[in-house]
Amino acid sequence: MIALGKALAEAQDEQLLPMDRDRDPGRALLLAAALRRRDRAPARARIGLALAFAAAAALLVVLVATRSHPLHFQASGGAEGHVGEWIAAPAGEALPLRFSDGTVLALDHEARARVVTVEARGARVVLERGRIAASVVHRDGTRWTLGVGPFEILVTGTRFHVAWTPETEAFQLELEEGSVRVTGPLVGDQRAVSAGQTLTIDCKDRKLALTSADPTPIETALVADATPPDLPAPEPPIAAIPSALIVPSPRPMESAPRPSLRDLSAQGKYEEALRGAESDGFASTCDRLGPADLMALADAARFAGKPARATEALRALRRRFPGDPRAATAAFLLGRAAFDQRGAYGEAATWFTAYLAEQPGGSLAREALGRLFECQQRTGALEAARATAQRYLDTYPTGPHAEQAKSLLAN
Repeated sequence: MIALGKALAEAQDEQLLPMDRDRDPGRALLLAAALRRRDRAPARARIGLALAFAAAAALLVVLVATRSHPLHFQASGGAEGHVGEWIAAPAGEALPLRFSDGTVLALDHEARARVVTVEARGARVVLERGRIAASVVHRDGTRWTLGVGPFEILVTGTRFHVAWTPETEAFQLELEEGSVRVTGPLVGDQRAVSAGQTLTIDCKDRKLALTSADPTPIETALVADATPPDLPAPEPPIAAIPSALIVPSPRPMESAPRPSLRDLSAQGKYEEALRGAESDGFASTCDRLGPADLMALADAARFAGKPARATEALRALRRRFPGDPRAATAAFLLGRAAFDQRGAYGEAATWFTAYLAEQPGGSLAREALGRLFECQQRTGALEAARATAQRYLDTYPTGPHAEQAKSLLAN
């Protein structure tokens, strides 16, 4: 570029010199002298200028490449994470996802999530169930989104905990630092949640609560100021009581009833809950339990590593209680098991379609619709997949499957 400029200047000078000579010989002599001085300028200065220009151009290329390069992340054992794959934290321990910008999303034990998309500014992550502790690094233009059940959380840089329980349709968000915006059922459009606040939503009972943490809770103050009560005086030894006053001991109390299946499942005692059901005959247990207990039994079986038993309980729930909302949830869970565990995409599509027919506005409808067009695409039903993808974009234009839907429609 410098050589080109020099050549252009010399060409212009050559055109001007004859004209100047004709008009003013003295002026022509001065211009010629200036040209000789320019040509004698140190070559070192011109080389330095060229090197500076090249360095600036290289720096610009590096900056552009850095800003446009998508993030990457590591999962279990430092292994490179892959977009679109479901990630499950093992029982009893957390699983951190570490992103190249310094952001960490730690899945609590038995939580399930997947990274749907990544870009230079952030990523979109879907939490299927469980709890995540998030520490998102803030930079100019940072944009992270978390799909949590039917809710969407927009994050720019903050620390928070979020949990979703699909069986009870319960959502909880606790902000430690920064602020986020939440959209979804009962929340409305872009509800702000700030540091120190907790947002709790019960989708089934349609209840919402936004509370602020008190730095000195009343419970703590009362415990700190309380004095231990006086202990009662010990009873006299039995030998000091006249024998005539001794009351015969009552009959031994009957043994405490066995904990219910739901109680055991809620306490995380999945194997014990499953053993109890099998000791009474698993099929007969499924035939006598109510819908809530059948859902608890299915959870216990899944978490105990017995997917076939979970499927049996879910099918019993749908067979015996076809009009119960939990039967629709059972259809979604059956579809998810077929999709994730067996790769049976045709069967999974049938179950997701059943859920959408029974609960078109349910809390799992967005995920069911997104998975449905994935199933249709994988089984080669491309026309149906495109129609479902368009339906998804019309209903959930910013949902976690939106980019996949756009990509499918573009091809």
